[in-house]
Amino acid sequence: MSSWTYVNTNEDIDSLLKKTMGFHDAYIVGLEFMPGTFVSKKDVFFGGSGDKCLRVIFNSEWFAEPLEVIFEDVRRFNVAGWQSMYTDEIFECSLAIRYDLDRNVGEKLILWTDGGHPCEQREDELLNEPICTYVISSKMRWRFAKLRYKCPCCGYYTFARPPVGEFDNCPVCCWFYDLDNLYDADYINGATGMSLKEARKNFITIGACSEEFVSEVRRPLEDELEGIEWIVR
Repeated sequence: MSSWTYVNTNEDIDSLLKKTMGFHDAYIVGLEFMPGTFVSKKDVFFGGSGDKCLRVIFNSEWFAEPLEVIFEDVRRFNVAGWQSMYTDEIFECSLAIRYDLDRNVGEKLILWTDGGHPCEQREDELLNEPICTYVISSKMRWRFAKLRYKCPCCGYYTFARPPVGEFDNCPVCCWFYDLDNLYDADYINGATGMSLKEARKNFITIGACSEEFVSEVRRPLEDELEGIEWIVR
């Protein structure tokens, strides 16, 4: 996995846009917001450090590996994927260093959007009509990383693609997933003859989703310890 590259100058921006072809034909395939807040086991709320981060995974047929981007100290962001007539495909992006996006005029901030030319807009115009996905943060770093998708049974990142209805097999627990299991953990899997809940319990106790697969599983590899999440009930 490659090391992180920070965006600090316009030259850094030019380098990133050159390597990603301006994010043309790229897709957001994963997004995780980390506000720094949490609730303890005693139900005590902690506000965190205030350094909010947004992790975004991009992929494209032009990328050799998925692009992982971390926006640090996020001030505002909007995801426009649910709006009508909106396509997931990014045709162009805008990335710029701005000094006029905060009440503290002169503070250096980074603005990324998935379309249009927001560098020509004021902040209030951009936020009043958020027709695109955008992120405003004080820091940004990126790297190309071989990220995988999480197995809903063992929890390791063993799948090379998101669930698309095919019976892919996890080498760590031998779970065969299908789309029905992603929405109903009690659904009986057609390949294993058991529910996802039962398979999870089996993995904890015997190291495989079922006794018949104990001899076929292996330990997770280093690049299977982190990756992309999806919702599994």
